[in-house]
Amino acid sequence: MKKFFREWGRRCAARFSLFAVVAPFVFLFVMIRDGLGQTDITDWVVLAVLTVIALICGKTAWRLHFSWDDPLAPPPTPAQLRQQRLLTVADSIDDLPGGITFADLCETLDEKQTRRLLHQLHQTRPGERHLRVVLPKVR
Repeated sequence: MKKFFREWGRRCAARFSLFAVVAPFVFLFVMIRDGLGQTDITDWVVLAVLTVIALICGKTAWRLHFSWDDPLAPPPTPAQLRQQRLLTVADSIDDLPGGITFADLCETLDEKQTRRLLHQLHQTRPGERHLRVVLPKVR
């Protein structure tokens, strides 16, 4: 439901931004059609305000339509989060016992085992935090 309202808000903002970008041009066209000599100072103030709003909304529309980030990128999996957490602490992740790869290890670990492994790694001195040495102690 949250995703639906977020997408709906995005679409509304995009439509309003595009309308706000077009509005000053329409207002200027009406001013020219009625004759610029007969226009009042309030018409010029309204045109200036509409132009500023158009610039702000144009930037918003540009960001919504041409953003560089991928909004559809899937969130990281728990295994990927475990990999990141272990990589920040461990000095080396190669030569794991049993010929298991680091990605497979992160897939098999649950949160409790990950916390225990991280605790054991933090207890080891930096420079000696090799996953192949610490892993048999945890299991």
